[in-house]
Amino acid sequence: ADLVILCTPVSRMPVLASAFKPFLKPDCTVTDVGSVKGNLVKEMEKIFNQSQAAFVGSHPMAGSEKTGVKYASANLFNGSVCIITPTVNTKASVIEKVETLWTLAGATILKTDPETHDKLVAYASHLPHVIAAALVNLVLKESHISAQKKVCANGFRDTTRVASGSPEMWLDIVMENKEQITGAIKQFELVLNQVREAISKNDQDAVLSFLTTAKQKRDSWLAERFPDHTTQATLE
Repeated sequence: ADLVILCTPVSRMPVLASAFKPFLKPDCTVTDVGSVKGNLVKEMEKIFNQSQAAFVGSHPMAGSEKTGVKYASANLFNGSVCIITPTVNTKASVIEKVETLWTLAGATILKTDPETHDKLVAYASHLPHVIAAALVNLVLKESHISAQKKVCANGFRDTTRVASGSPEMWLDIVMENKEQITGAIKQFELVLNQVREAISKNDQDAVLSFLTTAKQKRDSWLAERFPDHTTQATLE
């Protein structure tokens, strides 16, 4: 093969790469779709250090909470961003091959170093998943009366969608990126504490500012990131 793409949990990739490395053709490029890059890239570069094959990390920011072949989509990567994480050791030809792969799949390329990648996705992907899981565990805990589930509607469903993702896959992600995720959680706690204090003090100006800023930032992000996005009225 000219190109090998690893699609397993991140923690298993180095073991697999070590196993198939002897069977790779010269100039083969190995990449991945993992959600964490820091330790992985270091391990993979050690594995391929004395090899004619080469590794460069990639992470398409696309997918859903569903898993399995039956949920495959030919248009999954259309309009997505794919992060490629080269290092000083990565050859330009290797980067170009992986860029071509994801561009043909419909993605826009963003290149950054592995450590920056892990911080970016901790806030953009990993923290939201932890928050969604925490919200589900709080709101739907068994000690609540049965009516609690009945009043949870579209807003709760949309806010917690990602919590239906594979627990095994997310355990791997969380533990592989634990330093960045715990840092993001601390920052989120600060924001929650600020709004909690404003509410408890009946500071309506602060609460309104909090909500208004969030709406403005999200609306602006949607218009820039998803220009074809159509907002539909939903029952809250």
